[in-house]
Amino acid sequence: MGRPLGLTYGIIEEGLAVKSFFDPGWPDLDRLAVYGRYLGVNIVWAFWLSIFHAVYSISIPVLLAQIAHPEYSRVKLLTRRSLAAVAAVFTTTSTIIFLFLNPYKPPGRPVPYNSN
Repeated sequence: MGRPLGLTYGIIEEGLAVKSFFDPGWPDLDRLAVYGRYLGVNIVWAFWLSIFHAVYSISIPVLLAQIAHPEYSRVKLLTRRSLAAVAAVFTTTSTIIFLFLNPYKPPGRPVPYNSN
């Protein structure tokens, strides 16, 4: 469960909200800004950052929580309602980050996710 969730989180947070997968001027890229770009996406950065989030943002915290509280490993901690609330907060913050954190827009495109 942790790895697909982590990959999804990494893609949504870094790729869609922050736009670091698309922005060749992203400060963390350094030399990676010119290597592995395909269709406006830095493939090397996207691949490794997705793996990073799968491990460090999701899998390790889940593992540490299970080690610290093994009695909760088979218990649902979120109801449908609270899960919907968490999803709404994540969607709202991702949208705010997308709109206001990084003003980068690929040249000639209104949004950075067109396949053209």
